[in-house]
Amino acid sequence: MAVAFVTKSNHLIRLIQGCVLICLCLVWGKAQALQSLHWMTDTSAQSNVQTVSAMPESRWQTLEGSFSRGFTAEAIWVRVRYTTDTTTPGFLELEQAALHEVDFFYQDAAGAWVRQPGARSSWEHPRALDYRRPLLQLPDAPKGATVYVRVHTQSSLAIELRLWAHSDWVRNSQRDTLRWGLFFGFNLMVVVFFGLFAYWTRIKLHALYALYMLTLLLATFLTGGWYAQLTTWGTSALWVGLLGIVISWVNFVAMAFDFEFLNLRQTRRRLANAVLWFTGLAGVVATVGIAWGHYRSVVPISQLIGAGLIFLNMYLGVSELRKGNPKASFFLWAFGIFYAGVLIRYLRNFGVLEPNDITENSYQMAAFAHMMIMSVGIFSSYNRLQVEKNAAEALAESEQVHRKLQGEFLGLVSHELRTPLTIVSVAADNLVSAQIAPLERERVNKIRRAAERMRIIIEGYLNAERLTQAPAPDTFQTIYMESLCKQIIQNAQEKFPHPINLKIQDGSQNTLLGNVLEIQIALDNLVDNAIAHSSPADPVEVQLSSDDQMCTVAVTNHGDPIPEQDLPHLFERFYRGSNATYRTGTGLGLFLAKQIADHHQGQLSAVNLPDGRCRFVLNLRKGL
Repeated sequence: MAVAFVTKSNHLIRLIQGCVLICLCLVWGKAQALQSLHWMTDTSAQSNVQTVSAMPESRWQTLEGSFSRGFTAEAIWVRVRYTTDTTTPGFLELEQAALHEVDFFYQDAAGAWVRQPGARSSWEHPRALDYRRPLLQLPDAPKGATVYVRVHTQSSLAIELRLWAHSDWVRNSQRDTLRWGLFFGFNLMVVVFFGLFAYWTRIKLHALYALYMLTLLLATFLTGGWYAQLTTWGTSALWVGLLGIVISWVNFVAMAFDFEFLNLRQTRRRLANAVLWFTGLAGVVATVGIAWGHYRSVVPISQLIGAGLIFLNMYLGVSELRKGNPKASFFLWAFGIFYAGVLIRYLRNFGVLEPNDITENSYQMAAFAHMMIMSVGIFSSYNRLQVEKNAAEALAESEQVHRKLQGEFLGLVSHELRTPLTIVSVAADNLVSAQIAPLERERVNKIRRAAERMRIIIEGYLNAERLTQAPAPDTFQTIYMESLCKQIIQNAQEKFPHPINLKIQDGSQNTLLGNVLEIQIALDNLVDNAIAHSSPADPVEVQLSSDDQMCTVAVTNHGDPIPEQDLPHLFERFYRGSNATYRTGTGLGLFLAKQIADHHQGQLSAVNLPDGRCRFVLNLRKGL
């Protein structure tokens, strides 16, 4: 059901993406070329229009096309001089939207200077035209008339003016609104959808992606100045300050998403935590700095940090690609497009690149392409995970059925094999107790030994199959290890006339929670293995100790050391060491002991001691 839902949603997303791409391919509106454009800087940012209009011609520089001043404290004045008489209303548009102060000045019929705000510098002075960019409806004026534009802002300052005929501006603004309406509508749909999707799937990556796309959407909305067209609330300084805060926090959100996407919080935990702490602290400092009016000082640093993080992410992506991370190639492709657009915008903000359609919209278009690629990629990844999950569940169900049938078969085999072995053993015992010749008695004893060996082999195989699965927690009980060890030693000495010494640490609480039958099997196997590899006259040592968390049983024997090449394989199923060629055994005893240790969240290890002895150490956790 989940896979079908995701597949249908994926098809819907791709269909909408195609429609949006067609809409975005509409031709950008063309503006009339402006003639007689000049500009000058106002270092004090205090000059008024009367002072500027009286400036000598030598102070003015020809404005050819556009230029960027970066994060400057200067005010910029632009002079637009009419080259012909005009009686047709038109518009003068400043391409940059996110500005603190923009004012247009022109003279009325009486020669008095008229100020028209292009940005809302205060609550009391709203802009004349509610449009996302600073806009002036040009008055009728004769040839030689002049319009002055004053721009002063704490954000990055770029100058590009466009003169529009009325009909051309209306047509272009309609196209512009349609394009960006589709853009924001689709982005908002993705944010809401992934937010709900994250709530449904409970997957952290989906939640981070929704938050990541929301921050990119807010940055695009504020950069485009759409707040000025959609609401009369707030001043330009307030909205631009909010833009700076969003830019500063994008670094933190983006890195959190990137690390989660590449799974670096597990593989590079220290680096990921350090970067997230750094970007989070930088976001807090930037927020405080912008609130105190230091936008021009804070935001450039945030963007420099962002540029550094871009190169860090590309390095990590390449590094993960070399390590074989399956997501790395997709990450480099999807984020490479986005980072290229971001870097172009950063270079424009710092005055390296001139403002134009490409530099002005590189971030927005790259973010849109990035969002489409990431959305399809995340859906495809989730789809694949669901398929793998369903396959794993089917396999687990199949294995469960197989285990059930195997258990039934083992029960049947156990009964069918043990019954004749018991009959053989009982008959052999009866023959031994009877009055028979010594030669026949020896033959009967061989039968008894062979039957016992067969019983041990069958028990080993049955235990190995039964212990491949961990015991149910409801089979655990409190085990008194001291009593259990004494019982194990007593049983071993009844089977083998071999000396065994038990040493118990004074004052230790040798109790734990576990499956008593399994632990008994593990200790039996360790003690039997030690006796089998000990010299007849040297005792086997069993040491019992414990601390607050673990209970430890160490079994030591005097004999040949374990060959170094055998140590890594001792606990493998059916493995028999090179020094066990002439000894009986199935190669299952140590394997079973290791399985039981794993079931109880413990450890089993083997080591050769310097004095020639071999020691097996079983560590069992007291509380599971």
